Amino acid sequence: MINKKGSIALVVPYGKDYDCLELSLACHSKFSIEDAVIFFVQVCFDDYESKRSRALIESYQKLYPHRMEVLDSQRAESSELILKNYFNLDLFKDFDFVAICNERLLILQPHWLQGLKESFIKHESDNLAYITPFINNNPATLRLTLDLMELTEEYFEKVAHDHLVGLSENFSYAPYRVLPKDIICLDGYGTLYNCPHISYWLHEKSSFAFDKLLHRCKEAGVRNIDNHKLYFADLLLSRVSFFKDILSSDEEFDMNVRLQRYCLKNGSHIVLDTSCVAINMFYDNQRVVNGGLIKGFQKLVLSKLGNVPLSYTIKYDEIARLGDRVKYFESILVSHQMLNQIEQNSHQEPCKDRSIVDWIRKHLDRESILYRMLRFCYHQLPKRNI
Repeated sequence: MINKKGSIALVVPYGKDYDCLELSLACHSKFSIEDAVIFFVQVCFDDYESKRSRALIESYQKLYPHRMEVLDSQRAESSELILKNYFNLDLFKDFDFVAICNERLLILQPHWLQGLKESFIKHESDNLAYITPFINNNPATLRLTLDLMELTEEYFEKVAHDHLVGLSENFSYAPYRVLPKDIICLDGYGTLYNCPHISYWLHEKSSFAFDKLLHRCKEAGVRNIDNHKLYFADLLLSRVSFFKDILSSDEEFDMNVRLQRYCLKNGSHIVLDTSCVAINMFYDNQRVVNGGLIKGFQKLVLSKLGNVPLSYTIKYDEIARLGDRVKYFESILVSHQMLNQIEQNSHQEPCKDRSIVDWIRKHLDRESILYRMLRFCYHQLPKRNI
């Protein structure tokens, strides 16, 4: 039985990125578990990433049965609607505060939740919407990160480039436009979001110099975020009633747009507390291009964890991980009972290897990595006489 009264609820939507969740989950078990009840909300279903993520969370949940819970009963078209359903069920009514955290976020400080809670209470009377920590890989904090880490000169000399910002021509919150290299756009879909090479460089200069980053941030104090700009709220803490209000609409706006609309409508403020530092490993558009950074994040997390159960999973061999994926895809083929169906309908003894190829050609896009991988595996099979 989970003890909820008087605690902070930490809500982590998950299911998109197993490798990142593995790291953030280990961090939560070390740095979040004492100050919160953690709810892992499944928002992606029925694929390799989500199923493997669920299995890992269950392993941790058995170690912390009174502090972790998995929510997977609600399905909807978006993660926002899934969250809305859980808030409408009043699952968090006994909590004073809720924090929603991206599954790709690393927090490496003890009692960081208590720090955010105390900061929220201190500023709540000033029409505060929510409080957020300092996050280095975030469009709104790019300029601040450069200043704090004394990287501004190097950025403009070696990293900056003329670039496109915005999300699309028709997206009113972030329309396309081209900016020269000497301009930094701090909007959500601004400079950092649209230039993955900046994110890569920033991680090398700040995330992997975490102790220095933490020291510099603690000296920076509390800042206000411009609520007229679209802010990517990778981690935010507020009252339960605030989140119910934000999620009450059925309109197809993502969380960041909902938050901005709320702040503009109510004249509410967003406070950035730099005494709490978080690392956002990737945004979706950075995940493939900057995926090689995952080894650096693994090394960083292992250096901070100490003796944490299940941290050994982070050291799991890459070849073994690939083997797990192949086994998963193999189970999909078997689950369709493709071979049995062919055997039942055929008037002659079927070639099972050829049947697999026929199924792959029929059901998979030939340009997909799964098609190419299975085709490669087929050609490695020993040939059988029939």
